[in-house]
Amino acid sequence: MRVRLSVAFVTALLAGAVGLPGPAFAHKPVPDPLAKATATVAPAVMFVEVNWRGQLRDRSTGQVYADSDLALTIRCSGFGVSSDGYLITAGRCVDPADAMVVFAPALTDRYVRSGRITEANRTQFLGNLFVNAAIEGATPDAPPVRQVFVQRDSAEPGRTTGEAFPAKVVEEQEAALGDLALLKVEKSNLPMVALNKGADPAVGTDVLAIGYPTAQPNEDSANQVTRTGSVSALVTEAGRSTVQTDAAVALGMEGGPLVNLNGEVVGMLSHPPYGAGPPTVAVSSTAIAAELQRHGVHNDLGKLDKDWRDGLDAYYAGHYSDAIAKFDAVLAVVPSHTQAQEYQQKAVTLRQAEGEPTDNHLLLYVGAGIAVLVLLVALLLFLRARRRRPAPAPASAKPSDPLAPSAAPADPAAPTSAAPVFRPATDEPQAEPTAGRPVTAGAPSFSASPVPGVPVAEPPASVPAAPVFAEPVLPGAPVSAGARPAQARRPLPSLVYCSNCGLAAAPGTEACATCGQRFP
Repeated sequence: MRVRLSVAFVTALLAGAVGLPGPAFAHKPVPDPLAKATATVAPAVMFVEVNWRGQLRDRSTGQVYADSDLALTIRCSGFGVSSDGYLITAGRCVDPADAMVVFAPALTDRYVRSGRITEANRTQFLGNLFVNAAIEGATPDAPPVRQVFVQRDSAEPGRTTGEAFPAKVVEEQEAALGDLALLKVEKSNLPMVALNKGADPAVGTDVLAIGYPTAQPNEDSANQVTRTGSVSALVTEAGRSTVQTDAAVALGMEGGPLVNLNGEVVGMLSHPPYGAGPPTVAVSSTAIAAELQRHGVHNDLGKLDKDWRDGLDAYYAGHYSDAIAKFDAVLAVVPSHTQAQEYQQKAVTLRQAEGEPTDNHLLLYVGAGIAVLVLLVALLLFLRARRRRPAPAPASAKPSDPLAPSAAPADPAAPTSAAPVFRPATDEPQAEPTAGRPVTAGAPSFSASPVPGVPVAEPPASVPAAPVFAEPVLPGAPVSAGARPAQARRPLPSLVYCSNCGLAAAPGTEACATCGQRFP
């Protein structure tokens, strides 16, 4: 019973451990894939500002269209691809040939304002510039002056110091030839993204477009925006593989990343070839990876970015202390990491309000360990009880009926411990004596006893059976009800028997020790 109870207890304990419910948190952050993907990539998205200074000259005549240099600024987006300072942006943002998209309209506006051309001639004059003019420096064939600055988080347009880092153009591609540009800033521990290393996303895949639109509510600042959408098509245009999206992207977001819900970049936002509309296509991550490989740039996450991602994982899992520790590690390296500051404060607030969640897996392991321990204890108790249980007694004959025949020993050669009891045979049934009950009057009971000092031995099994003797019944003696016939006995052939009472005696005995009858 004790063992059965122990097993039942263990079974209940195991069932309880497996079914342990998790704690409920009223304010536990919902693991929103969109929010988490945005947070993963946002620190690496950059505000790119390109300051141009130069002249528009006629290619055939060398004529300068303006009396002074034109100073213009182009604003785009970009994203870090290596922790040692490499960035990707759109080629049209930094390529002089594509800068005509900005320079020609700017020069046309100047001509209209100064009265050199009329409003009616604006379109014709603009078309002539695109066909015949080129952007050059102070002297013919000299390149225009180009300065590139990048900023993180909330940017300040026109800033060239402090958190605005000057960038070197490693390579740029015209829009029609790829629209990729690789930049380098002299800064370590630059937040970066991870490129999608698999196949291009399938049509219908959810994506996020992140960047800095040109049109901002406040002209004194530029802030990131995230536009959601999906992949609408996979197209190869002008020799480049592109991913088209239906996300509502805007001018200024070109160069920014197109991201899947795992926080991986699947493309760089760009424009349709030869178009000036919104950047509704993205150069695939495969083309970006090839550009990085060509310049020996490795897209491997550094410790800073791993800590940031680990912190987000812990935060959305509700492990606030772990998240805070990871965010602290990020801030120790980059104190200006705005996203780490924000999420650290969220984690602190939630930990104070809700505490740390209980790990269901830990409870399961503890319950399983207790169950194993109880099983071992139950097993030990079971074995101990078995050792203490007395061994079953060997089978032995019940007290023999005085009239029952004696069983022959298994080994005929083995000596017996006591002489058998013999009764004389009789033709009449004899009542069985009962302990504590007198024998019926007139029918005495006779029992044979060994003669004192005379050993009695069981005859060997090879001795032939002796004649059967029956107990005599005295004449006129009544027979008790229920009496049964006397059992046959084998007398020992070496003894003599009293003719009166049937007592066995040794040869040579003169008289019966019981009734005094003399032996012949």
